[in-house]
Amino acid sequence: MARKAATKTDTRRRIEFPKDFVWGAQSDPVFSEGETISDWAGFAGPDGSVPDDGPRHWRRYRYDFRFLSSLGLNAYRFGLDWARLQREPCAAFGREERYRYLEMLAELRSLGIEPWLTLHNHALPGWAAKAGGWLNPELPRQFADYAARLADLTDGEVVNWVTIHEPQFYAWSSRVWGLFPGSDRGRFGLARRTLMRLRDAHRLAAAEIRKRLKNVRIGISLPGVLLRAASGPVFPA
Repeated sequence: MARKAATKTDTRRRIEFPKDFVWGAQSDPVFSEGETISDWAGFAGPDGSVPDDGPRHWRRYRYDFRFLSSLGLNAYRFGLDWARLQREPCAAFGREERYRYLEMLAELRSLGIEPWLTLHNHALPGWAAKAGGWLNPELPRQFADYAARLADLTDGEVVNWVTIHEPQFYAWSSRVWGLFPGSDRGRFGLARRTLMRLRDAHRLAAAEIRKRLKNVRIGISLPGVLLRAASGPVFPA
């Protein structure tokens, strides 16, 4: 008599996420919005490549947000382009740019997507770069002015704020590896000074936001680490 084939038992466990778990996406204005006027405009990397206009998020954001919604995401962290908003130090925001970002916030809210804002995402206005970038001791104060104006503009519509995106990676990429505008290589002392300026900028900006808004969460973002699953047992018997 033929024996019944043994069935393989599925030992995988179903992972249950909390109902308030945040499923999100993140974008960088220089590489997603297009038409940048930041210090990345015309910058060539070590391989000679220059930034292009990417997916033109600045003009196609409604389509992009509907796509995020179709994926079931409930959060979107996007960087604001400081260069677009302030054409000179401590200036009033441009009218078109100000309303465009407010439209983005409203569109996200209408789709049930929580906006998370990033104030500095590896890019500086041209005027800031020409004045020495983060080596300029005045820049943290100017950044705090930018943060204060954003807090006034959003008027409580945003709870989650990221002041500086990946400060360590930015400092090393611009002052040690030569990958970002700044184009220094091996300047570890300048990288450290850049980090100290970014630290000061975060503190001043966070203080300005908290003066104006209640019940907000403010921090920096840290670079992630990619891990590859082991092909065999991690701890052999």
